[in-house]
Amino acid sequence: WRLDGKIALITGASRGIGLATARELAALGADVLMVARDAGVLEARRGEIEALYPKQRVLAFAADLAEAEQRLDLFDWINDLGRGLDIVVNNVGGNSTRATLDYALDEVRRIFELNVMTAFEICRMAQPLLLRHDGGAIVNVGSVSGMTAVRTGSPYGMSKAAVTQLTRNLAIEWAAHGIR
Repeated sequence: WRLDGKIALITGASRGIGLATARELAALGADVLMVARDAGVLEARRGEIEALYPKQRVLAFAADLAEAEQRLDLFDWINDLGRGLDIVVNNVGGNSTRATLDYALDEVRRIFELNVMTAFEICRMAQPLLLRHDGGAIVNVGSVSGMTAVRTGSPYGMSKAAVTQLTRNLAIEWAAHGIR
């Protein structure tokens, strides 16, 4: 089983789950588009993956995807590449753990913007690019916090529950287009 010739977009790709995903998809033969906020760290990780898998094209785009304008910039860059997408991994996310009454509303909104709106908008912007390749796959990284209380803070749990529901809805809605 290989992904040769496939193009994969991974958000939050400079560390943790995102970095491991970028490495694994490159190992399977996919060309990888890595996105994360810290340009220096992102470029270092991109270089590491490129050195491990020199046959794969590994590109990086630094952006804070919590900012709607930077999501648009990302897709301008992807469109300029002219290749479409086969795989989207919405991994970017964040949290600020505290008691429910200790959150300011702007903190809650930031968590939702990063965790929910980013995944929602990236899915919407990626859909026409996935269709160029007769469908594709979207992986939205959730959390057990979206299903049960694990002391991560209520806004984080709520946001990850929303990402899970987004995934369910898109799976039904976009299946007819060949998008998994």
